[in-house]
Amino acid sequence: MKKILCFIITCSFILSMSGCKSGTEKINIIKGAGQANNSLLVNLKQLGNGEIEGFLKGDDILLCNSDANGKNFFKINSSTNEKLTLPTLPVAYGAQLQISPDGEQFVVDNSLVNIKANKWLSLPNLINEPSTSLNAKTVFMPLNSYSYMFTDESELLYTNPYYYVTKYLGTDIKSSAAKSPSKKEYNDLLALERHFKPFKLPDIALALSQPELLIDDLECIFIGFDNKTNKTCLYVFDLFSNKFKLIDENVRSYSISFDRKKIAYIKMAENESGQDKLLVSNMDGTAKKELATLPALVGLAWSKADSWIAFSGGEKSNYDIWVVKSNGTAKEQLTNGLFSTDKLFWSDNGNKVAFTSNKEFELADLTGIKPSSEAISDFSLPVDNSTAYILTLNIQDSKKSSITHQASSSRTELSQHILNILRRETELNLK
Repeated sequence: MKKILCFIITCSFILSMSGCKSGTEKINIIKGAGQANNSLLVNLKQLGNGEIEGFLKGDDILLCNSDANGKNFFKINSSTNEKLTLPTLPVAYGAQLQISPDGEQFVVDNSLVNIKANKWLSLPNLINEPSTSLNAKTVFMPLNSYSYMFTDESELLYTNPYYYVTKYLGTDIKSSAAKSPSKKEYNDLLALERHFKPFKLPDIALALSQPELLIDDLECIFIGFDNKTNKTCLYVFDLFSNKFKLIDENVRSYSISFDRKKIAYIKMAENESGQDKLLVSNMDGTAKKELATLPALVGLAWSKADSWIAFSGGEKSNYDIWVVKSNGTAKEQLTNGLFSTDKLFWSDNGNKVAFTSNKEFELADLTGIKPSSEAISDFSLPVDNSTAYILTLNIQDSKKSSITHQASSSRTELSQHILNILRRETELNLK
């Protein structure tokens, strides 16, 4: 999340093609500024000042920098450097941003940007007064979650859990259902009555970090601060059974595979002399496997085919980009001394990784910090000193993972009821 680089690479990156063959043969790289001797790196290119927010379509990338007027967004083609200026948005520092799966829109805070039309729309910020019958300690309420999110089909939905908790879980749902105008809405509300009665939370702070809602899977993944152990813990909350699953402790960040079967995460060292670990497990926390260890790990991302994981880390305040296969093999360091941040993204075809570099980026030590109403792992800076880069890799990884659901009929039915309610509320409030 943040600033311009005062350090700029001045030398050209020279690719030694002597003795290099086409296909998937290993390529020898001449060691130079910003790159390491390895077999996977083909090219390293600077895109410009700003922070990478993700890939759009093909080689197009969403870039952001900020000034006194807000956040300035750009679409830049990583191959041709063609640049399109998008709207400047008056959004707050640390605002959540999500790009639609089709790459045609993005939402940040309560602003929706249509990239093709190059226009933005201010979305309503819906707030409900809490019901007097609502007990905040017994209801799941991630206050800093996305207010809006895209489904896998790029449908925009209003998903702020505080709105739904206070509207539905703190009221007499049966009475509301009896007044509903249609049988479909009546059935949706009764499904909530059956499944979402107040339940007890683990002893965690209510300000949760990095929440991600998987509607089809009826799961919410988040990092919460355990008040008893003073540790940041990774949880999966099952909306069907109303049960929490602790995946691991001392977790800094995580990334879910595109097929929704695996979760990769960074486990922080127990002490200053220890090493951070990159681990991968099943979504229920079973079959944990260690993929890498470094003095500090700050960011991670799955390739779209779930074959590779890119991650950033190294010595304190000097983080570089690495890749490793999801089975733990073929680990390689790709850059050397480029001060990468936690922001890194894979292209759809799997042969490019875009990342942000910031010499001033420092990782906050989360151990022992007890959060109040703020996010507990926002360890980024404003973007004014950031530079965007893209790595081209000698990797053939173009087959994207597909999502397959093998849920019971009752889980599928509840998922559809929730989706109906989200769609109805979104439609009513966006009119």
